[in-house]
Amino acid sequence: MGAKALGTVLGIDPGLRNIGWAVAKGGVVIAHGVFHPNKRKVVPLVSVIAQAVGFVGDLIRKYRVGRVVVEEVRWRGIRARVLFPLSHVAGALTAVGVLVLGSEAVVLVPPHQRGRAPRLKRGATEHERDAAALAVNHGD
Repeated sequence: MGAKALGTVLGIDPGLRNIGWAVAKGGVVIAHGVFHPNKRKVVPLVSVIAQAVGFVGDLIRKYRVGRVVVEEVRWRGIRARVLFPLSHVAGALTAVGVLVLGSEAVVLVPPHQRGRAPRLKRGATEHERDAAALAVNHGD
């Protein structure tokens, strides 16, 4: 099934403070941004997860997403105190996609297989570019 058959694809670059997201339709990015779970520097992990889950659920409904692509969290020299909470966030965002769309509509992609990012507006962050690459390159 190709990206056009699936319709709209949501790419997610999970994070603790910055969650990149991009929505692609037919291989073209139609919206993107960065969600900040909380403006404060230190927040409880449960709060980050709750806010992120609500936000991603809203994106799925708003854009009528047919597939969710989440960047997989892998250890690459990241300290455990960051890696483990980040893994919880990524897992929760993956679960939202599974619960709303079903397991066959959710894909986990290792960072090195993210693919090339499409051109985005000037000032787009690394998180937005990563999410856009996921949405555009892994829609099928």
